[in-house]
Amino acid sequence: MKAMPRVPKWFLPVLIVASSATQVAAQSMTRDSAGVRIVDNTRPSWPAGKGWTLSPEPTVDIGSGEDSLYELATVMGAVRLSDGAIAIANMGTTNIRVYDARGRYLRAIGRRGQGPGEFRQVMGLVRRPGDTLAVIDSREEIEFFSIDGKFARGLRSLSHKDGLVLSGFHFFDDGSFARTSWPQSGNHRDGRWLDSLTVLAVTKADTQGRIISRHPAIEYIKTPALPFAQTTTFAPGGFIVGDGDGYYVGYADRYEIRRHRLDGKLHLIVRAPWTPQLVRDRDKERYREFIINMGAEGGGPIDPRLLAQRKKMMEEVSFARHLPAYSFMLVDSDRNLWVSESYLEWFLSQGFSRVVSTPSSWRVFDRTGRWLGTVRMPARFRPTDIGNDYVLGLWRDADDVEHVRMHRLTKPGPG
Repeated sequence: MKAMPRVPKWFLPVLIVASSATQVAAQSMTRDSAGVRIVDNTRPSWPAGKGWTLSPEPTVDIGSGEDSLYELATVMGAVRLSDGAIAIANMGTTNIRVYDARGRYLRAIGRRGQGPGEFRQVMGLVRRPGDTLAVIDSREEIEFFSIDGKFARGLRSLSHKDGLVLSGFHFFDDGSFARTSWPQSGNHRDGRWLDSLTVLAVTKADTQGRIISRHPAIEYIKTPALPFAQTTTFAPGGFIVGDGDGYYVGYADRYEIRRHRLDGKLHLIVRAPWTPQLVRDRDKERYREFIINMGAEGGGPIDPRLLAQRKKMMEEVSFARHLPAYSFMLVDSDRNLWVSESYLEWFLSQGFSRVVSTPSSWRVFDRTGRWLGTVRMPARFRPTDIGNDYVLGLWRDADDVEHVRMHRLTKPGPG
């Protein structure tokens, strides 16, 4: 038998590098099109057994016990600060509660009112550089506080512009922020149409804001039997998430996510495989029953006229063929993009619960658009802040009581 030729030792590193390059190429393909980088992922890049994981049990749990200072009601955001302290936007008490790294109560920031340092209704919380807390109030105002609770300044923003109803604040590293339009169905004739999401950039020099991009948002349908248009149930909804020096846009009719720069210019498209989850007849019936039997505002009995109106609406409701490709996006402290799968339970409840009773899966993409892998989140948990070694979020127990929990995030090394 003829002996195999011996491979020179100097050639082995070349073979290893070539093999690694082939594996990366099999995981994703990247190309440029008119200055836009397109990343087509086929599978995750984390090796088997090297994926990121969350600790089974939380390292911090806020929301348990009999002390009212630990009772949470309608949490609108939670962030971790540089010293490990945790700040929680608690709408139920109209303030920001701060707890130490072990979850012990420290102080409250702000209170109900109309003046500086006061809130009408707390709608969100964002951590800014230097542990400054930006609190979003329902008055279309942002109030900034130091971590010790001192009011720094307030910033009022427009609620309307050029006929658009604005919502949301998405902050960037340079101090500017984006606002998005609230899609309006308008007065359309009978039929089906896709309304758009408009993104406005607001800076210190241009406080009125300017439109920088538009995107698909919500599909509406109008039938002769109803006086107004309805959204297509289970269809995707457009949304954005800030990323320091740009923003991601999601419209999950396919597994595609787009990233825009601060000037609104598209520069990255991320794609990944996806198997659509079809909406079945029993799913539609569950939705109809939920809407018809939903309690009246304030918990009282349903007015017979309202009940009849709901039944009429459910006769005319239009359903999407499948669930969206994904539901939420979140950017972590290292600028990785986390994207959740869609779950029927969330859509059946119209998002009222904001969590699902089973463990959820989140895909992680790095800043270049490469799909790293998938992380499993605990049941009844939804993340609000992800750092290098932790995941903080809202958790609801079996009685639907709100907690803010933190889990350790473990990242095994390569190899």
